[in-house]
Amino acid sequence: MIDGFRVQMLFSPQNSNLETLDKTLTPEYRKLADIILRRIKDHTGGAQYELIIGPRGSGKTHILSFIYKTLKKEYADGTKLKVIRLSEEERGLTSLLDFLRACLRAFDLSPEEIVRYVTRGDAETYLIAAEEQFRKLTNNIPTLILIENLSDIFRGFKDDDLLDLRGFFQTHPNISITASSVSLYKSSSKPDHPFYGFFNIHTLIPL
Repeated sequence: MIDGFRVQMLFSPQNSNLETLDKTLTPEYRKLADIILRRIKDHTGGAQYELIIGPRGSGKTHILSFIYKTLKKEYADGTKLKVIRLSEEERGLTSLLDFLRACLRAFDLSPEEIVRYVTRGDAETYLIAAEEQFRKLTNNIPTLILIENLSDIFRGFKDDDLLDLRGFFQTHPNISITASSVSLYKSSSKPDHPFYGFFNIHTLIPL
């Protein structure tokens, strides 16, 4: 209560420090976060693809924020692991090129730098330039990309574009993905879906 007014404090995982995130994780969520962290750190087993499913408000962003800030602290110099996080409200992605541009933004490249590196020639050479710049930034170092609202992002991709995205991951074994979604992406249970069986699925029970 401040000067007679009730103030409602909203918890924002993205804006909380690591200590607060650690203290406010439930034991079950901490266990899940530790499992994912262990898999990411042990990159000798290859890239890891983790997907956390749960309704809004179930704690997905809390877990992802804890993982992100834990790794950013532990691997601050970026020589053994690079960590980037796409915008929570990433919208308008319809192709591998769009996805790579989002990753370049997550590496803190300015819009002007992205235009300078990526917009050369026709659409095909744009993609080649984006992949080249991404490889330069990751430098073949294990890299974790954190993605929220994965099903919303996948909804903007046609099947051929999803195939391109999966192909990109398969040809870049240094890239791991930890994502969240309120539901599984459309047609995820169909064997012909490009990302069928791709992710380790973790389903959250609503808090």
